Amino acid sequence: MIFALLCAGSVMAVPVAPADGILDDTHALSSETHQKLVEQMANFRRDMGCDVWLVTSTFLDSGQTVRYFSRDLRKAWSGTNDAILLAYDRGTDRSAMSLSSSIWNRYSASALTTLMQTGGAIMSDANKTPEQRLTDFMGKLLRGMREIKQQQAKMDQSFTRDHRRLAVAFATASGMGALALFVLGVRSRRQDVQSALQSHLPQIKVGTRLGAPFGGGVVVVWSDEKKLASFE
Repeated sequence: MIFALLCAGSVMAVPVAPADGILDDTHALSSETHQKLVEQMANFRRDMGCDVWLVTSTFLDSGQTVRYFSRDLRKAWSGTNDAILLAYDRGTDRSAMSLSSSIWNRYSASALTTLMQTGGAIMSDANKTPEQRLTDFMGKLLRGMREIKQQQAKMDQSFTRDHRRLAVAFATASGMGALALFVLGVRSRRQDVQSALQSHLPQIKVGTRLGAPFGGGVVVVWSDEKKLASFE
């Protein structure tokens, strides 16, 4: 019963997904910056077919990290859809980005990790305000994801072309191999026929005729696999 209440309380604690994609509880963004990011995120969502969220929190619950906070919100708001959520906790001055598993499966893990590390470096710049850091990080994130998608598309096209070339080369090699086997088969068959059909002079003894020093007479034997005939 207590576990069920705790689960219910946890579900109720999840805020409603913002209609424009930004939940700024810390008021880190000015109205102008907020609207600018909303437009950029809307274009990204339309072009990429991917949810994108930005969340700022004044403080997190005890024992909760910004990493798990970003993951839980992304799952609650987007489910299993393609989604990216950038979370910033002002209390600890820490940020985290959560990507859906479908994005990890579709794009290069190395490229995604590099993008996240770049964002982490931006958010670690203590010389900039949270608004500047969030704006820079979100801009880098949206551009970086577009570039990763373009790179993946080029790789897929290159793979398709290489696959077709390999298929053509394989078909050509197979055809040439079959032709070579056919030619060798024909030659082998001809050799068998020639070896089966041959003439030779048998070793026989013939008596002398008319006092000649050598025997007379002609003997030829013609043979094949089916017939055997001799003439004298």
